[in-house]
Amino acid sequence: MLTFDGRKMSKSLGNVLLVHELLKLHPPEALRLLLLRGHYRQPLDWSESAIQQAVSTLDGWYRVLRDLAEVSLPEGELPVPERVEAALCDDLNTPQALAELSQLADQARLTGSAHDKAALLGGGVLLGLLQQTPDSWLKRGESDVDAAHVDDLLEQRRTARAARDFSRADAIRDELTALGIVIEDGATGTRWSVLKS
Repeated sequence: MLTFDGRKMSKSLGNVLLVHELLKLHPPEALRLLLLRGHYRQPLDWSESAIQQAVSTLDGWYRVLRDLAEVSLPEGELPVPERVEAALCDDLNTPQALAELSQLADQARLTGSAHDKAALLGGGVLLGLLQQTPDSWLKRGESDVDAAHVDDLLEQRRTARAARDFSRADAIRDELTALGIVIEDGATGTRWSVLKS
């Protein structure tokens, strides 16, 4: 059974969601993740916060893959992680399979190894997730953003920080946030992505 914010979804209540309408509002991969979070024998509660949580989870997994972009995958097919496969063989326990995928992402983040990256991708592919490049996922909606302008603002911010003009650097960060851009400062420089609403 599908519920919508705790209420049964039905046409008579007027709270029916159509797939083609959802696809206009949310990334398909996030919809898939949300549907996989519920066991097929249990009710699934659909809410805007649940879909945002699914997007946030995918953001985290794609960030791990982006951070491991320089790590080459081993030759051959992606491995099917045993724990993910075992969860799926246990009465199609997709919530447990997703929990295992999350642990694989944590492991890949910690070790940075090619084996762990391949396991994360293999588990994701098995579940129909992590099908895009990290950059295309993290910068979805970028077509509405002037990338050259964002890069120029980031360069201005870097210059302001180097000159220890932190109020100017913060003002530029605020301007980027107002444009719907999230910036991440790291050891390798500043990266940006489009803020997901």
